[in-house]
Amino acid sequence: MAKSEVIDRDKGMKALLQMTARMKAEKPYVVVGITGKSGGKPHEGAGGMTIVDIGAVHEFGIPGKIPKRSFLRATIDQHDKKYRKYIVNGVRREAMEAAKAATFSTNSLTLKRTGLMVEGDIKKRIAAGIAPPLSPVTIARKKSSKALIDTGQLRASIASELRKGRGP
Repeated sequence: MAKSEVIDRDKGMKALLQMTARMKAEKPYVVVGITGKSGGKPHEGAGGMTIVDIGAVHEFGIPGKIPKRSFLRATIDQHDKKYRKYIVNGVRREAMEAAKAATFSTNSLTLKRTGLMVEGDIKKRIAAGIAPPLSPVTIARKKSSKALIDTGQLRASIASELRKGRGP
């Protein structure tokens, strides 16, 4: 009687399944906005308001006083398809590399790079100017007609972080 032999040629499937299970458990995600220590710092010349406070006022406005000038949500809305495509292609590439190398990491380079991309797009949007125009009183006080740019603190506080857990 002939002897049979079974050869297991995994080619990375086990590593891919481990990566998927670990990502489900760790739930990595990226946060972009006014994050970390810089958000709690007092904003120069804003009467004790923090940078987060100033960001919220600009993002959502104050009805009857300050118009909404979205720099976070509007940027995400504008570039949503680009970010989604980048993440899908990047995670697919990372999964294939993990399968080939039989190693994996949930410190996704794709998510980190996506965060940096969003961060850059937000800063570009602020630098380009956000409608509606400032009031003549504000322009006279600031000596500039650029909305969201006074001291540069708000724009400099935009950052991204890779986190793990439940998510926002």
